[in-house]
Amino acid sequence: MKQILIVDDDLIQLDILIQAFQPHADDIKVHSAINGEDGVRIINNRDIDLILTDLIMPVMDGFELISYVSKLFPEIPVLIMTSHEFPDFGERIDVFDSSRYFKKPLKVKALTNYILKELKVELKSKIWGISLVPFVWLLNLEQKTCTLTVKAKNRTGQLFFTKGDLITAEGEGLHDDEAAIEIISWEKPEIEITNVNKKKKKNIKQHIKGILMNALNVQEKKKTGEGRRCKIVIKSRKKKVPNA
Repeated sequence: MKQILIVDDDLIQLDILIQAFQPHADDIKVHSAINGEDGVRIINNRDIDLILTDLIMPVMDGFELISYVSKLFPEIPVLIMTSHEFPDFGERIDVFDSSRYFKKPLKVKALTNYILKELKVELKSKIWGISLVPFVWLLNLEQKTCTLTVKAKNRTGQLFFTKGDLITAEGEGLHDDEAAIEIISWEKPEIEITNVNKKKKKNIKQHIKGILMNALNVQEKKKTGEGRRCKIVIKSRKKKVPNA
């Protein structure tokens, strides 16, 4: 029997989702939690095959829960419920598997069918490291203040957010825009989130969407063997000098 965990502090929505799986009770056991802390207790005591979580919750939010899962249970796929839209990344939207993000109000039947389809495969044979592109975008939209410590293949970097604004980044000998683009491009990252940011000065020059687009470009170039890093040149606008 497969086991799924649904985490949402909206009790009405939670009950609707639980009821949606009742016809499949012989094959799927549903666990529920109203915040990330309760969810962690269940994950540590049950063999969970899939997690569906909201983002904004008391005690421990969805971002912290995702961070915990990515570090200790990277084999468990995480589906996210959000009220936000993603920007248009064109064909490259599949780079961060947009199918794992379900917009509220939920289309419960479509969501249920998606989960049923996923549970037919051997989930534990897959590595589902969450992409930092949508994660960073949602941090921005939810105006979260935090520090992300990101690890991947013996590399470590940090991203610093103030009310959702990415203000600086550092790691692998890089800083600011270049560091942010490099870190966000890492695949299958381990994410640690701390709800404090001691950095005050904003050094990032590009808009968040520009950072994410550049990170996607770096990912693509790595996949095609064009090098481990791409040098990002930030151009500043020069003021026009009027003719004398």
